[in-house]
Amino acid sequence: MDSVLLCTLLVASLSIPATIYSPHARKRLQAAIASSERARDVKLLAEQLRPRDRQEARMVARLLVEIFFSIAAVQTVSIATPLLLRSFLAKIPDIRDGSRREGTFPLMEISAYVFLKHVASGYIRYYKWDRTYRLQTLFTDRITIGAYTKLLSLSADYHDAKNSGTVWMTVRGTGKGVARMLHSILFEFGPSLLDMAVGIAGFKTLGSTRAALATVVVVILYGVVILRSSSRKTAYESRAARMRGRRDHVGSDAILNWWTIFCFGRLNQEAERHATAVREMREIDAQYVADRSTGNHLKQLVSSGGLLLLCILVGYDIWNTPGRSGADLVVLMGFWQQVFSPVQEILNWKQTIDTFFIDTRKLIDIFEEEPSVKDVPEAADLRLTRGTIEFQNTSFAYGGKEKPALDDVSFTIEGGKTLALVGQTGGGKSTTLKLLMRAYDPSSGRILIDGQDISLVRKQSLMDHIGIVPQSIGVFNTTILENLRYGKPDATLEECQEACRAVCLHDKIASFELGYEEVVGERGSKLSGGELQRLATARLLLRDPKIALFDEAMSSLDSGTEAKIQEYLQTWSAGRTVVMVAHRLVTIVHADLILAVKNGQIVERGTHEELLAKGGYYYELWYKQHPFSADGTRQLG
Repeated sequence: MDSVLLCTLLVASLSIPATIYSPHARKRLQAAIASSERARDVKLLAEQLRPRDRQEARMVARLLVEIFFSIAAVQTVSIATPLLLRSFLAKIPDIRDGSRREGTFPLMEISAYVFLKHVASGYIRYYKWDRTYRLQTLFTDRITIGAYTKLLSLSADYHDAKNSGTVWMTVRGTGKGVARMLHSILFEFGPSLLDMAVGIAGFKTLGSTRAALATVVVVILYGVVILRSSSRKTAYESRAARMRGRRDHVGSDAILNWWTIFCFGRLNQEAERHATAVREMREIDAQYVADRSTGNHLKQLVSSGGLLLLCILVGYDIWNTPGRSGADLVVLMGFWQQVFSPVQEILNWKQTIDTFFIDTRKLIDIFEEEPSVKDVPEAADLRLTRGTIEFQNTSFAYGGKEKPALDDVSFTIEGGKTLALVGQTGGGKSTTLKLLMRAYDPSSGRILIDGQDISLVRKQSLMDHIGIVPQSIGVFNTTILENLRYGKPDATLEECQEACRAVCLHDKIASFELGYEEVVGERGSKLSGGELQRLATARLLLRDPKIALFDEAMSSLDSGTEAKIQEYLQTWSAGRTVVMVAHRLVTIVHADLILAVKNGQIVERGTHEELLAKGGYYYELWYKQHPFSADGTRQLG
């Protein structure tokens, strides 16, 4: 039966009144649901590991063959060495009466034993490790690259709701865990079963059926101890994973916001908050260690008691059987280790698997996540001619909220013209830009560029024609030149310098010791807020888009610098469609169309002069900023 259908039926069955099912039956149903979900998760991860081309498939196949051959060689050596030891020990009897030893000294057996045990075994194990390491790194890289690529493809709503540090740690860390689990399944679990079977069969070669049966009994008892402790361990690990996540969130969030902490004098409080999270995590660890210690003592007691029982049984047989030697007892020790080492690994598998799915849950969530904004199957490239933008009865609400950020908004700005959005904070201005870039799709209505619904064109082709200076400037911790070239990867140094001169930034950059090769620091710490805005504006100029968006792009500039840049941009924007969001109204008086927005709606529209003449909402905004020039005849900068 299809796993998804099975899961659906099981979930439905759990909704039946509890009286129908006993608690044990309900637990079995819940376990079946968990198994179905895990099967789906494994299928998803396996898809990420599938070879992408024939060359990679041949490489993976070659590594697998080499690994399986090395495993077979290791098993052969592990079987042969105890038998060789038994053989040459049996040929060296204990002579106490001074009589001459008969036969030939077992030189070949001793040499073969030492070579297999201490030379060939080490080489084969290293060869196996080398091949498995190569395969693990291949799979680790595949998972990490796949998760990172998927993460970048997700929409703005996902990234707005997630902590970047936590998400990055998930991508960076869990790929290796997936590769290790795959290695365990392929190259440890199967060989462990074979080791255990060979070890138990080895007791039969010693001529002791009772020893083999006693081993089975001890293994079962050992398994009961492990399985009883594993459920408690899984619960501890789940709680510990949550506490680790909280600790990491507290720590990374504080580091990212160090300046805020410093400015408010909260260094001690944040240090204590992190210390509290660490202490809570350590309390869980202490409980886990205590419980694990108890479990280990019980396992050791069962294992040691079992070994004592078998030594007595086999020793008694040797004592009462003519012709048998103490070599059999030495071989018993080797086979005992061969049985119980894999037994523990096999019985720990439930706990290993539970831990694996706990640790990879966030990674699986990333792979399962689908972007809320994506291209339709028949999406075509945007054909940009004039750059006319039209919003038709457009509404949008963040995260399914009842109150919309935009409520039935309609307007048109002709290509080559400048549109300004003004109004209260939270009125929907920045949301308008995000919808225009398809960071989000509207809840209703349409957005057209040159008559084409942007939800029906390829997102990449849309963004190829749009450039933006965002409200929050993002820069990479690399050189100024590389940050500038993010707008145009093939830009020359001269082009970058020209763009920086246009925004009055060149002289500042030239003052750095390394000039344009200066590293800006994390989040642009070497540049002021106004300098970051100018860098972002220069990046836009290099991109040279047909549609340019400015979201509070000059809020941190002084009046003189702002005036110079505005003068340049008015010339530069000729023939381009420009959309500006601004609180300082003096920066948008030249706009061809101004929309005054409030509570997600357009309450007024017109030119600067027309809106002042109306004496309405825009007039009030202007008057608050320019109380002595409400008629617009005097513009204070």
